[in-house]
This record gives sequence, C-alpha cells and structure tokens, in this order.
Amino acid sequence: MPRIAQCPTTIDDLLYLSTATIKQSGYPIDGKTHQLGWSHHGERIATIDIAASLKAKCVMLRYSFRGERQLHRINLLIAPSNLGKGKVFYFVCPVTAKRCRKLYLVDGWFVFRYALEDTYHEKQLWSKRYRDLDNTMGRQLRGDDFDLYQEA
Repeated sequence: MPRIAQCPTTIDDLLYLSTATIKQSGYPIDGKTHQLGWSHHGERIATIDIAASLKAKCVMLRYSFRGERQLHRINLLIAPSNLGKGKVFYFVCPVTAKRCRKLYLVDGWFVFRYALEDTYHEKQLWSKRYRDLDNTMGRQLRGDDFDLYQEA
C-alpha cells in the first residue's frame, strides 16, 4: 500500500509582513495609512493597508482574505538598538506573544513562524542528493554566473 502524500507548507510560498518593509514604505506616522502590495512575476497578487500608531504602540492591518474583509491589530514593541543608534521595531505575535520582525499570512491571520506547525523552508524538503548538487552546481543551474559566461 503506498504512503499517503504529504505536502507541507513552505515558508517561501507564504506572504509576509516585515518591520523592514513598513520602514521602507515610510516611517510609521500616527494617523497616516500606507498601502503595501505583494507581486509575483510582476503581477500584483495582494495588497494591505497599514496604519501605525506609535503612541498606542500598535499597527492596524486592513486586507481581504478569500473575499472577506479583515481588520487586525498587531501590537508593537519598540526597543533601543544594540548599536546605540535609534530604535528597533518588533511585532508581538498575536498567537505566541513573542516578539518578531516578520509575520506570515496563514489562514487569514498574520503570525510568527514558530506558531506554524509542519512549515519548512523549501531547501529543507530537498533530497540529500539534490542539496549536494545545489552546493556544487547551483549557481550555474540558476544562471547566477551568466555574466561570467558573457565575458569569456
């Protein structure tokens, strides 16, 4: 009897929201809403409206998931940088209550990756032989060395 196929979720396929993308879109300003979007091969696949409140230390997220409008509040933790210059923003995961810099969209909720079960990076699912092949020939197979071939 054959084994039941298991197709675990890969982190590389999930949409995520990071504190770095929020800072790049414009530093969080009270009362101002930013719109961020995700693209795949140049095509926009999703958008999200973000409103940050530094006084309340939270971020409000407004988006659609499977046709249903969602509105979520994610708490922020603002800590001084270990370099002594500026502040570092962290999300507080609504499930685990741990601080993190990336939240992943799973089943309509933004959560920390440690709140997810059976979730892997794509390379963790590769066979040992494929990983060895990627270590030796990966750059050539992906085309990363294309410029070197053009020079010759």
